[in-house]
Amino acid sequence: MIKYRYALNENGQTICADDIAGKVISEKFTCLGCENPLIARVNGEKVRPHFAHKAQVECSGETYLHKLGKATFVDVYTRCLEAGEPFVIKLAATKVCRKFHPAIITACDLGCVEKEYDLTEYFHNIQVEKRDGQFVPDVLISSESRPSEKIYIEIAHTHFMSERKESSGNRVIEIPIETEEDINKIRKSSLSASDALFIGFNHATEAITDSECKCAARKCYAFFVYESGKANLEFNELRVVHSKARKSDKLIYSNLFFSNAGAKSPFENQAEGGRLFIEQVELAANRNVSIKNCYLCRYHAESYDALKGLPIFCKTFKKACGSNEAADCERYRRAV
Repeated sequence: MIKYRYALNENGQTICADDIAGKVISEKFTCLGCENPLIARVNGEKVRPHFAHKAQVECSGETYLHKLGKATFVDVYTRCLEAGEPFVIKLAATKVCRKFHPAIITACDLGCVEKEYDLTEYFHNIQVEKRDGQFVPDVLISSESRPSEKIYIEIAHTHFMSERKESSGNRVIEIPIETEEDINKIRKSSLSASDALFIGFNHATEAITDSECKCAARKCYAFFVYESGKANLEFNELRVVHSKARKSDKLIYSNLFFSNAGAKSPFENQAEGGRLFIEQVELAANRNVSIKNCYLCRYHAESYDALKGLPIFCKTFKKACGSNEAADCERYRRAV
């Protein structure tokens, strides 16, 4: 004969056999699954307290667990509302560093922190199998003042939530119930990611303190353009170049970025450094920055003295020079 740990009492409340063990029992109990009468066997010394059917009947364990999960949630949540106690859900919030935003789009790899939300603060109505548009959730909790604010509670045993319901845009908490032991995660009035699946929730981010920031000392590139039209490419710690970009009153443009090649100085590889510099010069020009650089001049050519710090050959003055000489050159002409 099937043995269950839970049953409905005469008031329609879910009762655990463990909770009435050793007590004198006078009330009647009903099976959650098949709704037939049950006998409370809670005073034995060798067998764990349980409920058993009075007569041999067919009773689906799947139906029993599904109804048990649903009834337990309703009982526990209603009790929390009436007693002013919290029913908590715990959602993971990604820790985000905004210290250098928007100067550079970067994020420290700081993992997640668990944030708690008390559902009873926002959702005071609870309804069982209440139709909501195209869907009939197992339990619907909603706000009294804002009925559109709602959460579907779904109890999953062998039938999990449909893809249509999952993609509906509604917030859903799906609680898997495989055995009677899983009921305890509802009874403790607290659900975490290990207890349930949270769908449609906008998981918040958690700002960090300066002491937690890991990117401040990370090496990055910084391309600067000044009022004179001159430009330079630097490679330093993010906090250093960011401070420079903020404090310089002669600066008209800055671009801070990390290289896919990793934290290597552009000056260790002159060809790579030159390539990055030219890319940034062209990017600034395309962004309509008032930059004057020989790489943009129609009269420039490649210099054989690049290794001496003179990468430009000026076809007008017939000499090798640095690219910033364009800022003071009367013959500078922007290439079309």
